[in-house]
Amino acid sequence: MTLKKPNHKILSIWRIRLLGMSVIPSFFTAYFSAWAFHWVWKVWTVLWVGGFLYLYIFYYPIKYKKLSYTFNSRCFILNCGVIYTRVKALPLQNIQYAAVISTPLERLFGLRSLAVMCAGASVYVPGLDAQDALQLQDILTPGKFSGGDPL
Repeated sequence: MTLKKPNHKILSIWRIRLLGMSVIPSFFTAYFSAWAFHWVWKVWTVLWVGGFLYLYIFYYPIKYKKLSYTFNSRCFILNCGVIYTRVKALPLQNIQYAAVISTPLERLFGLRSLAVMCAGASVYVPGLDAQDALQLQDILTPGKFSGGDPL
């Protein structure tokens, strides 16, 4: 059982989304720049720039470093987390649905995400290559192992 990592391009996608979201606070900073010497403006600017830099430099690289997945004959396992590592395991017989999802930005980079749902739990695996995501969906889709027509 070897752990597989998502494609490293997902880190770029997360950072591009962060850049897009930083447009709003930067607009407010520029709009209220007449208050340049007011303490509220300075605190606001320091907070949003500090949050941006924290997410860009520390949070997303750690998130990518700890993100890995694998599956065996009994369960699908996802390791994730930033502060501490969480291990999510879904037994294959309990999986109800597996879907390949992609945003326009993921399609631009040639990536897909996999959402696996089962009773009482779900996992989301971002940053898979398109072919790997489809193969994993075929493997995890219920009914593939029964080998017959359900009717």
